Amino acid sequence: MGKIAAAVGFAISCFMILLYLWVTFGGSSPFKPKSYRVSADFEEAITLQKEADVRIGGVSVGKVKELELPEEANATRVVMEIEPAYAPISSDANATLRQKTLLGETYVELTTGTQFDDNGNPVDDPATPDDETTDVSTLSGDDAAEPLPEDGHLDSSNVVEQVQIDEIFNALDEETRQAFQLWMKNSGVAINGRGLDLNDAFGNLGPFSEDASDVLATLRGQEEALRGVVRNTGTVFEALTARDQELAGAIVGTNRTFRALASRDEELAETFQIFPTFNNEARLLLERLEVFAGNADPLFRDLKPVARD
Repeated sequence: MGKIAAAVGFAISCFMILLYLWVTFGGSSPFKPKSYRVSADFEEAITLQKEADVRIGGVSVGKVKELELPEEANATRVVMEIEPAYAPISSDANATLRQKTLLGETYVELTTGTQFDDNGNPVDDPATPDDETTDVSTLSGDDAAEPLPEDGHLDSSNVVEQVQIDEIFNALDEETRQAFQLWMKNSGVAINGRGLDLNDAFGNLGPFSEDASDVLATLRGQEEALRGVVRNTGTVFEALTARDQELAGAIVGTNRTFRALASRDEELAETFQIFPTFNNEARLLLERLEVFAGNADPLFRDLKPVARD
């Protein structure tokens, strides 16, 4: 009898531990009472999973509990369980599917819609300006918002479909898609191993934008001159296009010049090494010439009459 009691106690302990881990990692407890639930139909909910977040203004207010495929609708019916503090949901609330990252977890985003008091009467949103406030008491019939009842269904007109990334790519023609793939591949090669530099670049965007605002303000004050520069740039490129052979020759000649400099890199380095000495000597020479010019100035003034005669 003692062994049976010990085995039963061990089994119950294991069950409680597993139940605790299940609830801790996002699972629902089978003994937990059901909270307020509403549903909505989404045409594209492939990546949505059970126990996904339901959010209002970035705050988690519930979880997705069921995913169904009703026969009467060509969509996925999503049953959401809302926490009591955020219930009920208004019939004029909007729902959409969003992703935490580009390829991350999908969640349901709800708007608050009309707010209701404890008696179910609509109240004005204090964050709404007075001139934009709608008097809900003047609405009637289908226009009047009301709290959705338990197991209520959000109308399909309140479901905002999110544009999927594959829809964007499908809108591009074959040539554009290939060019985009090539650009992404080359970008991967360009930033490979440069993650820290890229991070620093993004970190400097703030100071850069502040400094750029001063530059843009100056350019705005020189708007007419800037237009002339842009217009004349087109003229310059037209002239370069008309003389493409001469431009190619100039590029080839420049390349030869730099090759010659590269072949004389030691002599060029020696030139730069002695340049500070040359600069100092030239400065001393100019100072002496300045002193000489001051001393010779009276002599030249006295010689001017003789030179005229």
